[in-house]
Amino acid sequence: MWRKLRKQGSNWCCRIGLGLAIGTVLIVLASNNRCVDRSYHYQALAAEEAPLYSEEMQIQVELERLAGEDPLGLLRLAQESYHKSVRDYTCTFIKQERINGHFKDPEKIRVYFKEAPFSVLMNWQEPKGPVDTLLYVEKDGNKTILVHPAGLAGLLVRTVRRDIDDPRLKKSSLRTPAGFGFGRVLDDMVSTYEEADKNGDLVIEYLNSKVLDGRECLVLRRKLPMDKGYDTLYAVLYIYLDKEYLLPTRTEGFDTAGNLISRYRYLDVRFNRGLTDQLFSPRANGLDG
Repeated sequence: MWRKLRKQGSNWCCRIGLGLAIGTVLIVLASNNRCVDRSYHYQALAAEEAPLYSEEMQIQVELERLAGEDPLGLLRLAQESYHKSVRDYTCTFIKQERINGHFKDPEKIRVYFKEAPFSVLMNWQEPKGPVDTLLYVEKDGNKTILVHPAGLAGLLVRTVRRDIDDPRLKKSSLRTPAGFGFGRVLDDMVSTYEEADKNGDLVIEYLNSKVLDGRECLVLRRKLPMDKGYDTLYAVLYIYLDKEYLLPTRTEGFDTAGNLISRYRYLDVRFNRGLTDQLFSPRANGLDG
């Protein structure tokens, strides 16, 4: 389950009204403060008697039940769990996007991420594109992206600066680094979906449980109208919530014609690594500050 998410933290509870035969389910996530694997204890307690399961099995049963009965509630739970649990992480990020009508080849990127201050460091592994390093740190009002050009250009120019709102960024990516990461993705999802739900425009459903990239995921399909001003790039979005991390480690977005717009995958995720501010300094990454 979510054992690798949390190293420390106080007890917290989340009550979920499922409208099921067993009544209201209380999921208790309690830290055990063990320093090595950031594991924690959790229990699933039912208002009425239920068959006996192991803790792991009981939690998985309740997660799948919540996915089927209240998928938006499941995303809220994922959002709350992330913000209470995660300070930083590393991962391999696989990005594919449709830019100017062309669906680009996958980009394999090594990512180092820190929540406070919001910091993103990306090192491109393959294929080598126009840049090989990107650094973005939100601090003291700074919203400047620093990149190192790849190839011959990188021998001539050490650092290229771009404001986060520079329209030229959209020529190479659908999203800016300011929107990267599990936390802001979940925040955007929940905010947009709650608005659409109030307006009766949200369609979100649980499809199944599926193993992808060696990880078991809960698969949600979300549909939104594209002509009502919602903050979304996609008419249809498939969200793959990792059952252990309870985070969207894969998404696939489509337009109204069924064309794939983007596919994002997070692999080899490691949480709470103690990443320092120094790691995200320009000097440490061969960039001009």
